[in-house]
Amino acid sequence: MKTMISVAVMLAVAACIGCSGDPEIVPAPANVFPEMENTFTEDVSARKPYASPPSWILKPDGYPNKQPGCVYFAGFGLDRTTLQDARESAFEDAQRWVVRYMGTTVGVKTERTGEAVGDTRGGSYETMTDRIFSKTISENTVKNLRIRDQYYTAGLLVQSIVKRRVHRAYVLVEFGRNQAMSVAKQAKTETRKEIEVLKKKAETTPAKVLDERDASRLKSLEKLEKKLDNLSIDDFKL
Repeated sequence: MKTMISVAVMLAVAACIGCSGDPEIVPAPANVFPEMENTFTEDVSARKPYASPPSWILKPDGYPNKQPGCVYFAGFGLDRTTLQDARESAFEDAQRWVVRYMGTTVGVKTERTGEAVGDTRGGSYETMTDRIFSKTISENTVKNLRIRDQYYTAGLLVQSIVKRRVHRAYVLVEFGRNQAMSVAKQAKTETRKEIEVLKKKAETTPAKVLDERDASRLKSLEKLEKKLDNLSIDDFKL
């Protein structure tokens, strides 16, 4: 852009010097093209603790210090203004991977969308399973997820022409059989609690029958409880 402006100024000066007897020539304004939205220019000097992104970011199971009987997940954090917030965001993403893994183990396909799949007010088996595991894992973060490695960087993010410095974080978490069984055990306890709540709710209705939504929730919870009852450590592909 500076080059374009300099050229425009030189043309204007040349016009005044070379054509003093002619009407003043006013150069057309230089075109200014805003940068694309959501572009990120990395500050390479901000990389730590590695000079380049570690391979586990794309292939977490290729972690060189992998322990037997463990599975690894790479959490990608959202752009944040502080490094601590970026790290927490990355950890939350790793939690979603674990929720997805646990859901797959009990026979559902979940997404990395946060607390629940689809309409959280619904009672589908997928939704209830995802919500139960999300709650269980988030309440037992320190115990059930071990950070084995991390990588940070920073740079300039452009959004709607507004520039701001942001941090990006990546964490590698280790999840083993003991952690998986602990989550499953606590999920079973949470499932049983919710089943009891719904059954008590049914007792308070005139017809002692739940509405369609709660009936669906109860059916899904009972199915999940049965799955968790029959779950063994061999069901985890670790």
